[in-house]
Amino acid sequence: MKKFLTASIAAMLIQNVNAIVDGILMGRFLGTEAFSAVNLCLPVVGLLTTIAMLFYTGANVLASVALGAREEKRANSIYTVSMTSVGILSVVVTVTAILGVNLVTAVICREEALREYTRDYLLVYFAGTAVIMLVSALLGFGNVGGKPKLVTRASLTNVVTNIVCDVLYVKILGMGIKGAALATITGAFLSAIIVIADWKIKGSPFKFCKVGSETGSILKEIVHYGVSVTSQTFAIVIYSYVCAILAQIFCGVYGAFVGSLLAQATSLGQGVSGGMGKAFNAIGGMLKGQKDDAGVLMLYKKGMKVAVLVAVGFVAVFMILARPYAMLMGAENEELLNYSVKSLRMALPFIIPVSFVWIIPNIYALGGQLSILPIISISQPVLTGLGLIACGSLIGNDYMWLGYPISAVLIFLLVVFLSERTRKKSNENLGFISLLPVPDNKPNVYDISVPCDKDGLVDTLRELNTFFEGQDIDKKLGMRVRLCIEEMMSNIIEFAGRKKNQFLDLKVVVDEKEISAIVKDDGKQFDPITAEKKGNGLKILNGLCPDLDYKYSYGQNMLFMNWVK
Repeated sequence: MKKFLTASIAAMLIQNVNAIVDGILMGRFLGTEAFSAVNLCLPVVGLLTTIAMLFYTGANVLASVALGAREEKRANSIYTVSMTSVGILSVVVTVTAILGVNLVTAVICREEALREYTRDYLLVYFAGTAVIMLVSALLGFGNVGGKPKLVTRASLTNVVTNIVCDVLYVKILGMGIKGAALATITGAFLSAIIVIADWKIKGSPFKFCKVGSETGSILKEIVHYGVSVTSQTFAIVIYSYVCAILAQIFCGVYGAFVGSLLAQATSLGQGVSGGMGKAFNAIGGMLKGQKDDAGVLMLYKKGMKVAVLVAVGFVAVFMILARPYAMLMGAENEELLNYSVKSLRMALPFIIPVSFVWIIPNIYALGGQLSILPIISISQPVLTGLGLIACGSLIGNDYMWLGYPISAVLIFLLVVFLSERTRKKSNENLGFISLLPVPDNKPNVYDISVPCDKDGLVDTLRELNTFFEGQDIDKKLGMRVRLCIEEMMSNIIEFAGRKKNQFLDLKVVVDEKEISAIVKDDGKQFDPITAEKKGNGLKILNGLCPDLDYKYSYGQNMLFMNWVK
């Protein structure tokens, strides 16, 4: 789980580093006005992404849960409806955006000096909107399908291509800011080829299928989840727009430049949050489908720890390197440099509390806590806008930037208040802030992570004997279940090629009608059902368990065993 969590975060960081490198090149090649113009376009770019996310982010959660529950037909149906919807939508959005480019430019850009740059960039970007939307959807399903490493490779291809094409189109061919937008589209196109080629050669985790009369109900479900999850992304879009406009109103061209610097730095924090969100959608959804509340809670704790630590690190680095960072983005005169350093250091601490808030919608969507998401989403642009206006009006224009950390703390406190109110009203035992179900010690469930060695095996078998003694099951059936688990665990310990001090997971559930067991490990991929060479242990396993199913996903071997009582 850890390496796939890392891969998901890495993929999003790569994409956001791409934006920073893009900004550096624009600042160096075309000057600070072009750099500012590109960043003024970010709310529009974010809005287009949000529109596509409406039809694939909710689908990612639903497909992941379906895969965890081993409902492959439903997962493929969700994939088919989602990708078809994104395809149709992308064409409509592309045409509409191109026709409305002048209106969009007037809305987002108040400074006359930046207007031509802004329009030229948007016009080319809009022409490639369909490609970018479809690529985003493909990468989302790549994560859900257990291939975050593929997504990382595709994202890296996107970055490298974008940088090379920036130099080629802007510097060598002299295409100006239009070349920057074309480079972005070229990078997205090649990353799509990487994903499609991999799925063609190695097999796709999803397949298009005939959905029929269920299309409407599946689309409704996708949009229902999508609205809740993408409300956060839409809030960030509005938030970016509000911040960009207020920066221009209070501080003019200098404000637009500092706002652009802040947006680029913030994008790294959003990269970690976005990676965590994708991991929750994919891995968390699978665990939810397997009814593994303990696994979901563990994923949340690890993810939040990583997100906060990385956010603190980012803030520290940018605070220390504020001056060279501004110079790197094209600032040359001393007045602009001093203004940029002072303003960045006032604003940057806001990344720490909001890095937590940005992840929360994915967690609440996974846990089914959809009702409070709109309030959290709306609060971000509203409270931030009020904070910037208050600081700019009461303290002075140049101190408007203090509104960022002040409003971020208020937003975080609002999340705590809303989550606590929801938790107290619930009949379930929900976790603090996360609102995820806290696993109870149910008498009919044996759930444990075991050291992957012989001592761990011995201890587990002894505990299993005790567990079965307390269950209403036939003694001979209990012996068969125990023996199958013993053979599978022995096989993992001896042949999985695992490092020392690693664990495997075992969960046994005794219901009224059946006994089910799941054994998971992250050793070498091995299917004990279809393996050509089976030792005596695997022959015993296949002979004593009438219902076996194997899957390999997120770097884990998963064996599902079921017995009728």
